[in-house]
Amino acid sequence: MHRCQEGGAKRPASARFTGLIPIVLARLSAELGFTYDIYAWKSFDALSASRVNRSLDASIFYSMTPTDFTLDWPMARDVPMTYPLYQFPYGAVSLKTYRDLDLWNFLQPFTWKLWLVWISMHLLFATMLCILQAMQRDAKGNLLPRSSRFPNGTKIQLRDELYHSFASMLQGDAREWNTPPERTLRLGMLLLTLVMVATYTANLASFFTRPRVTLHGPKDLASMKYSKACTILLREGQVHAGAPSALSRYVKELISPPPDRCGYGWSECAKKFCHEQLTQRKADVWIDPLDGLHSYVIASESCLGLYEIENIKLYHMSNSIHFRFHPEVKHAGGGALEIASNFSSAMLHQAQTPEYTQLLEDTFETHRTCSSEVNSLDESVTLESMTGLLLVVSIIIALAFFLALLQRVKFSKGPKVTATRMHTSIIQPATQDVGDALATEDLADEHMARLKDEHKDEHKDEHMVRGK
Repeated sequence: MHRCQEGGAKRPASARFTGLIPIVLARLSAELGFTYDIYAWKSFDALSASRVNRSLDASIFYSMTPTDFTLDWPMARDVPMTYPLYQFPYGAVSLKTYRDLDLWNFLQPFTWKLWLVWISMHLLFATMLCILQAMQRDAKGNLLPRSSRFPNGTKIQLRDELYHSFASMLQGDAREWNTPPERTLRLGMLLLTLVMVATYTANLASFFTRPRVTLHGPKDLASMKYSKACTILLREGQVHAGAPSALSRYVKELISPPPDRCGYGWSECAKKFCHEQLTQRKADVWIDPLDGLHSYVIASESCLGLYEIENIKLYHMSNSIHFRFHPEVKHAGGGALEIASNFSSAMLHQAQTPEYTQLLEDTFETHRTCSSEVNSLDESVTLESMTGLLLVVSIIIALAFFLALLQRVKFSKGPKVTATRMHTSIIQPATQDVGDALATEDLADEHMARLKDEHKDEHKDEHMVRGK
């Protein structure tokens, strides 16, 4: 092939260039039997730039969208083009965020308002139990003495009723329900507990097992039409001034990196711009060639914040690389069309080999994905999700231990006095009861003796009357 160094710097292909294209060129050279040199050319369209002096025989042409772009490019209809070295559809990525560890997962099935209402209802139940206790009457309808209605005092009675009410909230009721009003109140308490506990239990598992990763953005093409998209290579006016973007009919609004700062190509500045738009929620989705997006997403930093949307792929728009030949190039086998045809046949042959498939995977890292830890959607219940519940139970255990210590300190302040008081408090009622019983027996004996004496007197009187 004819070649010269005008417009670019000649570099030995084997020494200065590495990657997919140099490897493919080496294989095609071995199969077709030609030699070549590679030039680094500054112009995006090398053949158009060298049209006057025909300094190049062929160029490596990067096609973004053949249907919307290639046919309108200078010389596109006149320049033979080969089968693509590779071809990827346009895809989409969007933002993913991670939910912070929440200690209070076990409270989230209900809103705080519903929790407040439920607790208030059980406070009402406890209050009603105390009122019903205060209204107790005997069989004759008389109000019972206060000592019978509240044997342990009003405060202790209220404390006990609060315990029973909240124990029923946890389905642990052990109270005796003796009167009809109390049993009726218990039915209402059980009905509330049945519905609330069943609803809470049904929703609790979903809060414990929900994934920490939240995927934002559209999920398919149908929902993408309501989205705001960022794009680098399919911006408005990319083909020619004033031309609409090929993505305009798929999204609600398009934004692109500013050309005065990032240019028009796939630059680091442009990629950073679209990434920031997603992070700042100024864009819902990022649409560009899938190979470029994939390479960007699997980077260590981006993998933590972006994900590829599996259901969004625009196959009629592709990102591909071709060989284009100058129309005046000649070869022993024919002109430019014959050369392009021979190249395409050899490239198709290469594409069917396992080595070529492996080469594409190594180049574009299609086999790589974000680590399983980052994308984990495991639905198993973890220790972290139960931390808040375990903390509350530990506090309750510590409170029970503290009350036990407090009770011990209270009774250990005066052991002898306390023991004497306890003995007195226990013995005195017993002694008093025995004394009352003995006094009652004495009165009964006196009454019986009196009755016997009266009976004897009556018999004496009767005998005296008969004698007379």
